[in-house]
Amino acid sequence: MKQIIKDALILFAITLIAGLLLGGVYEITKKPIAEQSRIKKEKAYKAVFEKYYRLTMSDGADSEDEKAANEAEVAEIVASLSFEPWSDEELATIKDSFTSKLKDNTANTLDSVVTAYQGGNELLGYVITVTNGEGYGGDIQISVGVLADGTVAGVEILSIGETPGLGMNAQNDSFLNKFSGVTTDGFTYTKTGSTRPDEIDAISSATYTTKSMTNGVNAALAAYAAIMDKGGAK
Repeated sequence: MKQIIKDALILFAITLIAGLLLGGVYEITKKPIAEQSRIKKEKAYKAVFEKYYRLTMSDGADSEDEKAANEAEVAEIVASLSFEPWSDEELATIKDSFTSKLKDNTANTLDSVVTAYQGGNELLGYVITVTNGEGYGGDIQISVGVLADGTVAGVEILSIGETPGLGMNAQNDSFLNKFSGVTTDGFTYTKTGSTRPDEIDAISSATYTTKSMTNGVNAALAAYAAIMDKGGAK
């Protein structure tokens, strides 16, 4: 009996010490992990606007000097961007409007909204992150940059698990850039060749992925419309 009690006390002590050590490790690593997460998200936020500036400012650049000057200007603009995340309470204020504007595009979750500023206090637009559940390989999470006037600046994929060589081609700029610079209430996709800026050519043999991406961007536009109904920036 005494041996059983002794063994139980030893096991308890080991468990207690292990728990304290794990707790200490968690506290030590919590801040660095949170900081890395913040850096990763901010990089994605900047990328959606950088796409837009690169596309629009590359037009008309004939010489290498002009291209270099444009690159420098884009870098300066992107470096000046700052972001203010919405709280859960602030997101809740647009939830009903967002749900209403989705209509039958219901396979989407609004994950976050971030207000984007240029040069400190000039409203640039919003970064809206949504998860769409219609991908062939499961959920696809994207961040969509929407300028203050409703123009789609760019799209970044945060997570995707589609088929290599097919649906994974959604990550290519040749596909993502089709959304950039377009002002629309919603995109459609086609298998027969787009005839309008708001029509997206389907990725070959990846209709599910194209549908998921298109509907995800449309969900972000629904969130933007809900933000406008609320009066714009928080």
